[in-house]
Amino acid sequence: MSSVVKCPGCKQRINIATELMGQVVQCPMCKMKLNTGQSSNPVSSSPPVQSQPPRQVVAAPPYYRPDNQRHDSRRPAAEPQLYTDNQKKSSNPLPWILGLLGGGCFLVFLLAVVGVFLIGRAARNQIVAELEAQDRFSTFETLLEAREGFTTKLAQQQSDNAPVPQPPREQFDLVKYQSPIGQMSAYVSKPDDPAVRQPAIIWKFGGFGNGIGETAWQPQPKSNDQSASAFRKNGVVMMYPALRGGNDNPGHNECFFGEVDDILAAADYLSKQPFVDPDRIYLGGHSTGGTLVLLCAASSNRFRAVFAFGPVDDISGYGQEILPFDINDSNELALRNPENWLHAIKCPTFAFEGSGGNAGSLLNLVRQNDNPFFHGHVVPGFDHFNVLGPVNELVAKKVSEDSGQVCNIEITAEELGSLR
Repeated sequence: MSSVVKCPGCKQRINIATELMGQVVQCPMCKMKLNTGQSSNPVSSSPPVQSQPPRQVVAAPPYYRPDNQRHDSRRPAAEPQLYTDNQKKSSNPLPWILGLLGGGCFLVFLLAVVGVFLIGRAARNQIVAELEAQDRFSTFETLLEAREGFTTKLAQQQSDNAPVPQPPREQFDLVKYQSPIGQMSAYVSKPDDPAVRQPAIIWKFGGFGNGIGETAWQPQPKSNDQSASAFRKNGVVMMYPALRGGNDNPGHNECFFGEVDDILAAADYLSKQPFVDPDRIYLGGHSTGGTLVLLCAASSNRFRAVFAFGPVDDISGYGQEILPFDINDSNELALRNPENWLHAIKCPTFAFEGSGGNAGSLLNLVRQNDNPFFHGHVVPGFDHFNVLGPVNELVAKKVSEDSGQVCNIEITAEELGSLR
């Protein structure tokens, strides 16, 4: 049991044990001495006890018991936390920004993964389709045989509709030759001696146009001589045919398909000229022309030798914006890609590219080739254009001297390496 007294010094209510009532105690808060008065214990029937002098004790510190606390705890109750709206809503935007950035990065990553998967699957399907097409056509002896019954479908109809420039009369004649789709224009150089049958070469310019023009006779720089004039200078008759869709010719540019038929038709025309040796007709071309002449070599063995400068192995790299057919059609591509038809070449065929040019395509052809008729040469120190002049000078001399029953032209890496 205890009693509560009020300290006159600090006004604090103090709990005093009953047995200490009537004694002097010290306030535990302000240390003031208090006289607690007489004990409130009831009078006992026992004999009176001799009084002792009052002893000084320290009262127990007060304890607090809130009105809503029913248990008898002597530990002060924790004050309740008060929360305001500002405390509940953080004013720092950094967590939100970091969260948005993290979510955005994850979304981009997820889209990238899905995109790579879809692109990979499409590429895989395309590769499978191309391989199936290659396998299907690999049994054919020639490209023309494989093309029988197939009609190309053009998504774009491209043609020049431009007149053929008149050549210098002392150098060329403007002639017409018959192709499967109609009359085509061509330049044919004047022979040194019309009474003597001479070797001849058909030359196809580079670029995506099928026309002909002043390049055939205008002087060209040694760094880019696309005229191949070295052949004329070595006594070789030259023919520059315009192909379908070029100049005023009928038809449309088919990019490496119907043009094969046109060049073969030009060879027929050339073989009938009285000043041309029909057994010594050669074929050459640069860039897209180089790609086209490889396809011609795979289509017919009528050429004594073929010279392709800067061809590509796979024409799909030119892109849909340039090519007039659907490049996703594996059949369209397979019938135009030289890499599929190296096995069909039946005449000596030489491909050249400068080491600083599109050598990767030529090396791909070399790696895939097992045909002894095909020879690929990367010429050190030259590029896609300046390789033309020096190599054509070398080739033209060999053509002019190639007079045996069969082609005896050989071109070595040592010869090409010595060119300047």
